[in-house]
Amino acid sequence: MPNTACLSENRIGPPSSLKLIPRWHAARHRRRRQRCGDTLGSGAALMEFSKLREITVVVFTRLRRRVAGFGAELFAMQVALIIVVAAVFTSAAATAQVALVRDDAEDDIRALAISAASLPTVVEGLRSDDPTSTIQPVMDALRLASGVEYITVVDMHGIRVSHPDRSQIGRPVSTDHSQVRLGHEFVGTEEGTLGVTFRAKVPVRDAAGAIIGTLSVGMLESDLARDVADRTWQLVGVALAAVIAGSLLSWVATRMIRRRLYGVDPRELRTLLQTREGMIAGVSDGFVAVDASGRVALANRAAEDMLGVRDILGRDAASALPVELAPLVSGPTTVMTDAAPQRSQLRLGDRSLVVTLSTAEVGGRPAGVTLLFQNRTELERALADLDAQTARADAMRRETHEFENRMHVIAGLLGMGEIDEAARMLDTFPAGSRPGVRDDLTTVRPPVLAALLEARMASAARCGVTLAVSDDTIVEPSCACDAVTITIVGNLLSNAVEAAASRVEVYLSGDEAGLEIRVEDDGPGVPVDDRRRIFVEGVSTKPATGAGRGVGLHLLAGIVAGRGGTIEVADAELGGAAFDVWLPAGDGSAGPLGGVTSAPGARRASGTVAADAREEAP
Repeated sequence: MPNTACLSENRIGPPSSLKLIPRWHAARHRRRRQRCGDTLGSGAALMEFSKLREITVVVFTRLRRRVAGFGAELFAMQVALIIVVAAVFTSAAATAQVALVRDDAEDDIRALAISAASLPTVVEGLRSDDPTSTIQPVMDALRLASGVEYITVVDMHGIRVSHPDRSQIGRPVSTDHSQVRLGHEFVGTEEGTLGVTFRAKVPVRDAAGAIIGTLSVGMLESDLARDVADRTWQLVGVALAAVIAGSLLSWVATRMIRRRLYGVDPRELRTLLQTREGMIAGVSDGFVAVDASGRVALANRAAEDMLGVRDILGRDAASALPVELAPLVSGPTTVMTDAAPQRSQLRLGDRSLVVTLSTAEVGGRPAGVTLLFQNRTELERALADLDAQTARADAMRRETHEFENRMHVIAGLLGMGEIDEAARMLDTFPAGSRPGVRDDLTTVRPPVLAALLEARMASAARCGVTLAVSDDTIVEPSCACDAVTITIVGNLLSNAVEAAASRVEVYLSGDEAGLEIRVEDDGPGVPVDDRRRIFVEGVSTKPATGAGRGVGLHLLAGIVAGRGGTIEVADAELGGAAFDVWLPAGDGSAGPLGGVTSAPGARRASGTVAADAREEAP
């Protein structure tokens, strides 16, 4: 009896579950349990496992980040396409293999059946008294040599005379041979004593052609299925190899595409293109980029306008741009070797341009040059306007200083009672600077308004503009001329003198009800589409030479609206613009004088647009 005196607990059973095991096995079992317990209970093992987990997380995180984005999507799409194509072709090839295997099997068993049925041994055996002893050895050898499952010979009575299973010899066949005995051949699948087989049945004929029996050759359907599976797995292996090779090539192609796109996601290209087009269109300076081959790669509309060219993208820069720029764009890869921009001045016709030439770099390598054009003509015009305004301000400052000195002298003479001397002092003033000497202002009875008109006439004369008061101007002494009236009349006259070419006419009619004002000039006028917009703050038809334009008429419209008056813009008889203002007296409750409101309508030219200040003033 073996030594089984040592008892040991079952490792996975409850403590009460005991069994007898050999001593040597029990000792090895205890050592194994001790090693496992020590390993799992060790803090070092837990630490190593934690480190391994952290390393795994880091690796997978880096891999996920590496394959994330457009490259991963493109690679996944290509791999998916390769897999689908491989699966479709593999399925089609496998289907074709099934048909091919069955066709080959049909040809083989039919040819074998016909060959076996024509053997003299089979014919003579079926004629003999003991056909089995003659035919069976030959059929066994033929079956083993051909690899088919069975070869059965049947006599005319349907009795087997040959069969792989000798117990079936002498018994009737399990399938129908009646049509074969009539001379027909059969190829198909039937179930017999050996199972489901794919078989061929042919008649056995003697030398005279008479049918003396039948012969059946078959192979198991499971063998055919196994053959089909073997060929299919071969196709699958080839398909997998093709998928792997295609995936590797797809990964290489993806990396090349990303390198060509400089790592930019194609979904961002549309946004980048729209942003670039918007930024280029919003730049007022001209911009032209010439690539390394000397062709225009980029140009905005401002550059085309400044250079007087059109449709230059993709053309050779030396021929598409003006000849004056040829030295700058010839050989763009060697024009500049440093990154310092070069500035030069270029004159094209009546335009003076400042050209800044810079090197364009891609990946740290020169890729061409960029040309930035600034229209110096506008700058020179702005400087000339600034000089003119500065000179005018200096002249007005000197005249104001001189006028103040004269007024101080006159005030001193009047204070001393030297009236005659003060009168003689006034006679020494220039005609345009002496108040109360113009006959065309006698109908303007309020002295403040008359003084304003005379001062504006002198100011207009210094600007080369004639300011005339119409003959039918009548302003009664009862017409209130407060600060609002002076502001409105002065603003209208200043605007007209500034816009006029040579002449401004003013018509005034007023009494205790209010004041009607009409100011005309021979300037360019106000377009019909702008006659309502000019009363909006910031809108002006004058050249934009700086900030502050589009404010005067906006404030004027607000003042008129505050008094309950109206302001209209029309075409002037002088050819420019005409401004008609009705300014009620006081709070505006009094209506216009009889015949006063009809004057603007009678004098207004066609195409007048009324601008109610109460609607336009914000």
